[in-house]
Parts: sequence; C-alpha cells; structure tokens
Amino acid sequence: VLVAVRRGFKSSLCDINNHDGLLDQLIISISGVNFSLFLCVSYIPPSSPENLYNAHVSNIISLYDNLAVNAYISVLGDFNLKDISWSKFPYDSFLSPHNVNHNHEINFIDSLMSLNLVQVNHFANQLNRFLDLIFVPDDCKYQIYKPLLSISPPNMHHVPLIIQITNYNFFSTFAVFKFK
Repeated sequence: VLVAVRRGFKSSLCDINNHDGLLDQLIISISGVNFSLFLCVSYIPPSSPENLYNAHVSNIISLYDNLAVNAYISVLGDFNLKDISWSKFPYDSFLSPHNVNHNHEINFIDSLMSLNLVQVNHFANQLNRFLDLIFVPDDCKYQIYKPLLSISPPNMHHVPLIIQITNYNFFSTFAVFKFK
C-alpha cells in the first residue's frame, strides 16, 4: 500500500502492534492545528485466512484504544470482501452491509462499526462489487469522486478514487489511493 501526504502537513508513520508478515498495512498520523487524523490503509489478498483479517482489526482497535481526545481514524483499503453487498438508504450518507456470513466478515464489519466508523465508498467495480472500502467517522465531512485523470487506469476490480476529507474544520487534505 502507498499513502502520499501533501507537503506542508505534519505526518508520521505509526507503529503497529501485530506485525504479521502477511499483513500489508500502514497507519499514518496527520496532525492539524487542534486535531489528528490517523489513516489506516491495507491490502488483504483474495481468499485470505481469518487470522489476517483479525490482525488488521486488532491493530485498528489498539490504535483506537490509545487515541487522544481530538484524534480520528479513517480505514481504507482493498479488503477483498467480495461477497458483501453494500447499499445506501435514502437519507443516509453511508452504506450498510448485506450478505455478511463468514466469521472474518462479521468480525471485521462489527469491529469497525463499533468504533463509530461507517463505510462510504459507493463506487462499485466493473463486476458490481466493493473490494475497496472506505470507513470514516460517522460524523466526518467527506467527498468521494472519480478523477478525470488517474495515476493508474481503472480495471475490472478497482476504480481509482479521490477522497477529500474535511474533518471538523481543522484542515482539508486530498488523498489518492492506489489499490492492487
């Protein structure tokens, strides 16, 4: 995974507790004037074992348990949860999961939602699946859109996206994420 932070923002790489050799996960702290935003970005290969999902969730929960008062988490990545369908209710800004059947799916979704994170990526891939998920705080201000030009072209499995997070009026940043 790759995270690029605009020059001028104070950012740092965070340590993660679970260093499973198969876990491709970065946690970046971006500090604003009065707040911090932690971006947890991951790639989980297709058909990964349950323990890989558990390691990912464990790192996020550990980070959350140690957050300062004015710190927030966003979780992004290619999680390859192809069997979960996501739908948006008319008055909600986030998507709700359906077909959550396997233990790793239940643990992953329940854990993130228990941290008041909601999934907001509404762009399905060409197979009408959501492999790339974006979880933000349920009171976060954000916009997600497809770029006119992209570093990497869209493919069958992934749609390049631009995520603009304007969180609590402490700064605005653009982040471009490329998933495998």
